[in-house]
Amino acid sequence: MSVVLQTRRAPSCVSTAGVVWSKLTNVLPLFEQIPIICLLCSTHICRTHMVKTARLTVQQRTEIGESANGTKSIAQQARQLKVSEPTIKRWQEEGLKPRPNYSDRPGRGRKRIFNTEQVGVIKGWARKGAVVKKIAEKAHKRFDTKASKSTIHRVLKSGRYPLVFAPVRRAKELSQDNKKKREAWCGTSKGCHVGKWVFVDAKDLFLYYRADKNLKMAWQDIGCPPKPMPHNPWQFRFYGAVSKGHKCTTLFFVPPSPTVGTKQHKSKLPFDAECFKGVLDWLRGELDVWYPPGSGHAP
Repeated sequence: MSVVLQTRRAPSCVSTAGVVWSKLTNVLPLFEQIPIICLLCSTHICRTHMVKTARLTVQQRTEIGESANGTKSIAQQARQLKVSEPTIKRWQEEGLKPRPNYSDRPGRGRKRIFNTEQVGVIKGWARKGAVVKKIAEKAHKRFDTKASKSTIHRVLKSGRYPLVFAPVRRAKELSQDNKKKREAWCGTSKGCHVGKWVFVDAKDLFLYYRADKNLKMAWQDIGCPPKPMPHNPWQFRFYGAVSKGHKCTTLFFVPPSPTVGTKQHKSKLPFDAECFKGVLDWLRGELDVWYPPGSGHAP
């Protein structure tokens, strides 16, 4: 039993047969063992041919051309290399010529409009924050080459070092080791009365002018680190405290926060024991407001 396939063009019979075969096997698994015959080329198209055909290398083409007078049949080679039989015939005929040429025909693939050096320049513009439309305009002005936005997209995403359009990261994340330590601490504290705890933490705040005007998305290398901080920002360090149902109403600033009333970007004073004593005095004042003496709710 065979399934007869009628096609208008011989080159499309394999791809069309693949569609027919997939439809039939979805209905009845028995059709997996039934060969499909093309009326135009009278070729049995087996299951191997129905997958996407692989492109032959120059070495494989050479071997096919040299085996034109060999014992292996065309059908056997087609099944082995997962290509159509006309492809095998074509390269065997090429092998019979006095000077066979197994290389690709000229004109295959998309023509490049930018060379390697120009692609490097274009990616450099993108890394500095230029958008696709601006890059296309600069490329036309500098290289005298018109390119659409889709072409610029393709150039940026191609090559050995492709770029991605992703959110701009400006802060460092906790390391995996730090996260594991925090999770371990939470696990050992499950049985404690967390509602009576007071959490105190310090934060560093950096203020600076950004040249990218608050850019949210940008072209960047895959896995690139956060953008470096500008030179000499204003630096502040302060303490805060929270507890169940309470939050401090003030913050306590310590060095390297600038001295009040000055134009310093950061203080030259060190953070020493006296500074930490000041933090504890400030915290005691906050706790006296949260838990008044004699209320019975001291943490």
